[in-house]
Amino acid sequence: MASFDGHLRRRGRAGSTCRQYGYALRGFEEWVGLRDIGDLTPADLELFLTDWEADFQLRRGSRPRPATTRGLIGALRVFFSYLEHAELLIGSDGLPKRNPARTIDAPACPQRPNDFLRPTEDRALLNAECPHHQRIIVWLLRYTGVRAAEAHAVKVADFDLTPDAESMTIRVSKTAAGTRTIPLLPQLLPVLHEHLEYLRQMIPVTPETPLLATRYGTPVTTNCIWRAVKRVAFEAGVRPIACVCETTRQDRHATGCPRSASGENRSAVSPHTLRRTFGSDLINRGLRLETVSKLLGHSSTTITERAHAQLLAPTIRTELLRVFLAESPTRP
Repeated sequence: MASFDGHLRRRGRAGSTCRQYGYALRGFEEWVGLRDIGDLTPADLELFLTDWEADFQLRRGSRPRPATTRGLIGALRVFFSYLEHAELLIGSDGLPKRNPARTIDAPACPQRPNDFLRPTEDRALLNAECPHHQRIIVWLLRYTGVRAAEAHAVKVADFDLTPDAESMTIRVSKTAAGTRTIPLLPQLLPVLHEHLEYLRQMIPVTPETPLLATRYGTPVTTNCIWRAVKRVAFEAGVRPIACVCETTRQDRHATGCPRSASGENRSAVSPHTLRRTFGSDLINRGLRLETVSKLLGHSSTTITERAHAQLLAPTIRTELLRVFLAESPTRP
């Protein structure tokens, strides 16, 4: 596993991706135990997945979603592909073995509807009363469309605040296409300047200081970013999630409660919701799909079109009428 983790990092995979693979494969490592990894067959992997699903249901109170199962199978495929490529897939008899993950089928995972915020929800979230450190997170994600992991890694030096040329450069991303420069919108600039002044009063600020820094000068975690978005959305009344376990403690919920065991899943709004809102808003305003794709750091416009190109009904109607009215003959 340590060798696999080093392989991922040498290939430039983001730290969050390495952690996700490690978390997904931890249970598999325990399940394998002292057996030779090369002796495993496709039937063994199917048995592991069956045991994993049963354990998941026992712990969570529900079966894993197709996306969760697909993620685990994807991790297994990448792991065994690495073992095969590195010639580490050797059986107890000393002979090389075939990759057992090649024949494992992942469940179909249909594209989920775009959960971008509607205009009233968008306004409510941005106008919500909240602490400063939560406000900058919400506004930064909403008006740049960056991923939570990218926001976590961005530093003061990554901002160019030259008047009429304000921009932010993303240097750490999950893919090569994610490295990009994003022009800063006028709506974000006052909040950003206010935050930089807040940072200077809290800690010594250098070019290497994280934009989203704690009072110790360290970057806030992606989990903190997730919680901040959830809390602000809940206080704003945007897509709140009701508790069904009737607990009397805000930080302790029963297994299976949609609020999650910690109670932090207070709203259906997530950092990725703000990313989709940014992309969909730009498309609704007429920005070309290719430009939106580059701003979001997608590797192709297909991803953008599938996940972010849902148009609002008034926009569709306006475009349709504009085309047909332009071609219609003048009425007498």
